[in-house]
Amino acid sequence: MTELLIIKPSSLGDIVHARQVATSLKAQHAGLRISWVVREMFAPIVRACEACCNSARCLARSPSCAAR
Repeated sequence: MTELLIIKPSSLGDIVHARQVATSLKAQHAGLRISWVVREMFAPIVRACEACCNSARCLARSPSCAAR
């Protein structure tokens, strides 16, 4: 199984565009597991993506991240 981590904690536009890329990659590579690191407020957008397997989130102004 191949894994991909997308790290984009703070830019909504980039997250929206990355969702399209993630969906395309997932369609081309059936065993691909995609995880994300985003700010808490963007986590619902990532979770709504069919290609998302896991989403990890960074809390705003927090130096550490907590996985869901």
